[in-house]
Amino acid sequence: MFYWWRRTWREKITINSIDFKAFWDSARKKRNYFSHRLGGLAEKEVFRAWGEDVTNSEQWQKRILNCLNLVTGKSFRNLAQASVFATIHDQVLQAITKHEI
Repeated sequence: MFYWWRRTWREKITINSIDFKAFWDSARKKRNYFSHRLGGLAEKEVFRAWGEDVTNSEQWQKRILNCLNLVTGKSFRNLAQASVFATIHDQVLQAITKHEI
């Protein structure tokens, strides 16, 4: 057993997060089932995997954003801001623009 006082601050926070619990208890376990099915994923199945209270894309994105903020210790306001790929994409476009003849 992992004693409470030995847990990191991030572990202590995630234990009490409804968003992270939705990921750990449901979405994580259903990932393989969903990803290996032929025919793709239905939106409603994805939403349901993240919790009974998630019924649309806006709620799903909010849940993911809350998990990202919790794990990173940041306070991103949207998924684009939280995405490393969005930042890299902008940097690549700027670099291309600078080097054009």
